[in-house]
Amino acid sequence: MDVQAVSDRIEINELMAAYANALSTKNWTAWRAAFTRDAHADYSANFGPDGTVEEAVTWLEPMIGGMELFLSQATNVVITFTGADSANVVSMFQATMRMGTGDPAAPMYITAQGFYHDKVGRTDAGWKLTERVEVPVYTRM
Repeated sequence: MDVQAVSDRIEINELMAAYANALSTKNWTAWRAAFTRDAHADYSANFGPDGTVEEAVTWLEPMIGGMELFLSQATNVVITFTGADSANVVSMFQATMRMGTGDPAAPMYITAQGFYHDKVGRTDAGWKLTERVEVPVYTRM
């Protein structure tokens, strides 16, 4: 593996971490920055939109914003380069959420896990998501 390939793999892993961190901190500017302007975001398997990044933010922001806690992780990142400036990426996600119940001593926790099937591209601003498809596989309340 040459130096450029190693650098690209590090940058793509950083992109996955930046996306998860933006969700955890509810930083929608940083979340949007993980995508290209014309990216496709498909959250339809979780009853969300299958469309633009802005449509995804419109759905995610009030949902995640209403939670007391939202912790997101992206792990097990597998990168397959499809060209010098493009790659397919599969990663696993886990999200832990805490919702208020009106009783501070008894919050409700939700854990969700699944996969992201992504396409990424190199831009002038670094590697960005050009397509993200969320595939949930497990939810526990």
